[in-house]
Amino acid sequence: MRGKVLIVTKNTVVSDKRTLTEAGILANAGLEVVVLGLLSKGLLPYEMRAGFKIRRVPSMLGLAPAFRDRLWLPLCRLLRLPSIAIVKMLYSVIAKGLRWLDKMAKPVTVWVRLAKNAFREDAAYYHAHFPLSVIFLTWIVAKIKGRRFITDFNDVLILEQCHYCSKGYYEQDTLWGTQLNEREQARIKGVLKLLPPKVKSILDVGCGDGRITNRLAGKYPRVVGLDISEAALQHVKTEKVKASAESLPFSDRSFDLILATELLEHLPKAIYYKAIAEMKRVAKEWIVISVPWKEQLSIARARCVRCGVIFHANNHYRNFDSSSLRQMFCPEFRLIAFQQVGGERAYYHPLLLWVKQRIGGIWARTPDTVCPKCRALLYASVYPENNAVSRFCNETNNRLRKRRHPEKSHVVAVYRRVTEL
Repeated sequence: MRGKVLIVTKNTVVSDKRTLTEAGILANAGLEVVVLGLLSKGLLPYEMRAGFKIRRVPSMLGLAPAFRDRLWLPLCRLLRLPSIAIVKMLYSVIAKGLRWLDKMAKPVTVWVRLAKNAFREDAAYYHAHFPLSVIFLTWIVAKIKGRRFITDFNDVLILEQCHYCSKGYYEQDTLWGTQLNEREQARIKGVLKLLPPKVKSILDVGCGDGRITNRLAGKYPRVVGLDISEAALQHVKTEKVKASAESLPFSDRSFDLILATELLEHLPKAIYYKAIAEMKRVAKEWIVISVPWKEQLSIARARCVRCGVIFHANNHYRNFDSSSLRQMFCPEFRLIAFQQVGGERAYYHPLLLWVKQRIGGIWARTPDTVCPKCRALLYASVYPENNAVSRFCNETNNRLRKRRHPEKSHVVAVYRRVTEL
């Protein structure tokens, strides 16, 4: 049986596109969805829309109508009061005072009505995104009822549906053969520009779908693409080998140049140092790498709602700076050039990022994000969550980022073998 989802909002749910979109996505997934909002003039207290229910509660106590219907009119009938001006004036004065009290009590009335009706709904998941006060109210209700409060509505889809990756992360078809954006094209152009001249053989380690390898084919006598992913190698249009970077199936110094772009940051510690040693062994004279430049790894942290593990959404394990680049292939190879390429390097203030993730509950998601522990696919829908906390953090961070001197997102480093050691 599918779980029931209650979305609480402080509006009439008429023009709230975010709430309506989220509710529609959840309803299309087969979940029972109820949106709890406020009642306004001309609207119905109950409404069905796109497979989900909308419940609206009054935002006012209605003291004046209650006084009229439950006290004044019955009293007039009982005492047989005449319809004279003094009686009407007395009623108008009392009603005016009650309407004023109603208006003064409205802020409290809204929260009481929303909380009361949220308690009545027997939902498995409680969700709210704007404003912060509604998020807190819904969280309190969920905690008291012992139910789950969901900060990102996508997590409901992950918990309720069988979103599992049957293949490994690098075997996903969605990773490969996609159209390159401007940042990627700028990075590739920077790599090609720094390739040394008079090279006859190139081994592209971790070539992926051949986005660089295919550009090199035909320009050099021998170009070989190597990768562990069968899905990626299907896009490579030159000589290709399926193997791991930690064990290159080639003899010593068999290629003039070893190329490794967007590879080293993906390697766990145990594989990383073996791959470095293998690249030094197989390279005859040159090694060219491309890696993220001073990447703030915490920006791309993902959290699996199923098992709770926190990991990098793109499987990055390390970042690189000028010091690590100089020491990477020494003493056999020496760094002779490096250049920043690509788009602007991402930056997020650490404190704001902590608030966004830990309090706002908004973590990184990409179409290819797979939990390394339970293999859950964390990209449940193409509609990302944006709540009051994350919006505040994003806006504040954008103002801070404008004050910083921008750097490029990637760096290309060129190494040459030292002839005498």
